[in-house]
Amino acid sequence: MSMFFRWTSGFASRIDSMVKQIENHDALVSAAIRDAKEARARAKVQLARVREDGRRMQRRRAELEEGERRWRERAQRIGNDDEERALECVRRMKHTKREHEQLTIQATEHERLESQLTRDISGIDGRIESLVQQRNLLRTRQSRAEALSAAHQDDGRRLAEVDDILERWEIKVSVNETDVDCSLGEEDDLELELSSVEEREDLRAELDDLLRGEPSNPTLAQEEGAS
Repeated sequence: MSMFFRWTSGFASRIDSMVKQIENHDALVSAAIRDAKEARARAKVQLARVREDGRRMQRRRAELEEGERRWRERAQRIGNDDEERALECVRRMKHTKREHEQLTIQATEHERLESQLTRDISGIDGRIESLVQQRNLLRTRQSRAEALSAAHQDDGRRLAEVDDILERWEIKVSVNETDVDCSLGEEDDLELELSSVEEREDLRAELDDLLRGEPSNPTLAQEEGAS
């Protein structure tokens, strides 16, 4: 199993456990990003070591190839003159060849491990980028939602306060209107009463004049006398 999949499976189990205890989603995602970055850092350190080992292997393989070539040439050069030394050269050539073959197998496995680590790091990088983008997007959406919620609550309170003010204002105006109506009603009754009394007195005075044979209108009497 690759490092990336081991990390993701282990991380998922930790997240499941944390979610049951904490509801701070931002903190959870931030912790996941930190874990991913730590895993990436460890993988990069390991990859650097693997690459350095790979370079040493390549140098050693080159040395063994060169050694095999030299022992072969020596065996060929002295084979007719000194058999014992030529056989030793052949023995060393074969030993060098076997070591080269074994190192080639190790180098192949080493290259596979290096490729796997490179893919793991790339996968972790992609996961980090995705987590950061999603976190930032959700932070923005959460901030907007909280702002809208706060504004809605403030608007609701303001509307409730305005409704209360309007209701109190309407009550006050209604009370004032009632007081004015009552006052006007009392003044009208008094006016009617006084007007009735005054009219009755005028009528009685005119009646008295009629009974005495005097004109009720002095201006009219003066005009009659002049004529």
